[in-house]
Amino acid sequence: MLRSLVNLDVKADPRDIEESLFCTLKLSYDNLADDNLRQCFLCCAQWPEDSFIRTVDLIEYWIGIGLIDDFRNIGESFDKGYNLIGNLNAACLLELESRSDDDYVKLHDVIRDMALWIVSEYGKKKNKWSICTNDDDDISQYLVWKAVKCHNSFPNIFPHIPSLIYLNLSWEPISDLSKEIRVIVNLRYLNISYTYISSLPSELKELKELKYFIFRGGRMGTSIKDGLSTLSKLPNLQVLDLYENNCLKADDLSLLNRRRILKAIGMHVTSVKTLGLLKDLPTWNISMQGLHRMPLLRFCDLSYKHGGEGLMRTLEVEGCSAIKELIDPAEMQQASSGLSTFPRLQYLKIRQMPNLVSLCTCPLDFPVLSKLQLELCPKLKKLPFKSSIVNNKFEHVTVDEDLWESLEWEDTTIGSHLTKFLVTLGFMKID
Repeated sequence: MLRSLVNLDVKADPRDIEESLFCTLKLSYDNLADDNLRQCFLCCAQWPEDSFIRTVDLIEYWIGIGLIDDFRNIGESFDKGYNLIGNLNAACLLELESRSDDDYVKLHDVIRDMALWIVSEYGKKKNKWSICTNDDDDISQYLVWKAVKCHNSFPNIFPHIPSLIYLNLSWEPISDLSKEIRVIVNLRYLNISYTYISSLPSELKELKELKYFIFRGGRMGTSIKDGLSTLSKLPNLQVLDLYENNCLKADDLSLLNRRRILKAIGMHVTSVKTLGLLKDLPTWNISMQGLHRMPLLRFCDLSYKHGGEGLMRTLEVEGCSAIKELIDPAEMQQASSGLSTFPRLQYLKIRQMPNLVSLCTCPLDFPVLSKLQLELCPKLKKLPFKSSIVNNKFEHVTVDEDLWESLEWEDTTIGSHLTKFLVTLGFMKID
């Protein structure tokens, strides 16, 4: 390939040089295993030039537009996504970058230009992906995969895009979701995370094809106070993530459980009853707060087993004052049956647990844990990690300074490994 690039005639028309270069680079694209992988590659070009794309965001996008489909659970879908990224990297079409905060991918500028050239049918249709209204309302509508992203303002465009299948409004400064959303009858994915939206229109139930609903928290602590019950009426809902500050009512959770098609659920849990209802659902991202009457957690409440796989990615436990030991060791040993106890858990946060002495008396396995946060747990003395934790690459280990100094280690190599990623916090002691 390099020899072909060197032999390009520099006196030729620049447009001819560009096309010749793209034709050469396209060989890697043509040699990809199948059309699905080619589509995965092309949609990476929808991000702006020189963008570093979080791998989890890219995979979730592929899931949302249907390029990753037909999976048993959310963990399997992400496994497929990482495999696709590996294949694109092996073909030199996608660059990988691991940073302290996360893993990213990037398209080289020339590779991205080549992808846009392919999408535009080799330069014949320059605007195949986007249309713009005016300078004030810069709305890009990706026509190939029907994805839309709005900036600064959110006009009522729903009647004009009835074939939309993917809508990501995360981080947009909007406070309501128009009732006209009911016309987007083909919508499969809706993400309204980190907006000011505090209610859902009843018309949302008209979206019979909606499979993925994401609201992982709102701006300035905004939560959805009205309309959550509408979500349980969506007949094809497979992934529901309300992690951080929202939870469905008991009747709605029971309805989802009876339907048996949910593949992942994220919730903010504030009652023991709700936690009990989650034990038969595929828990993915869970935050628990203020469960004062709960003496310990059961393993089945935390790591749902589906074909021998635990799905939980995020676990936060805060303000549960009665808990002395986080997980019942007898129940843990029986449930895990020699399998990895938390095979997909990436983020563990334990906060404001005044009586917590230990997470568990038996060793726990966290093969992919990358973020650990321990705050305001004055009696905590041991972290029962298996020795394999030294193989984990952490983004950060955030611990109270006094707590870190008081921890006791049976295997000092674990403490030494965690120290490499340690960020200590200082809190004012309250008598």
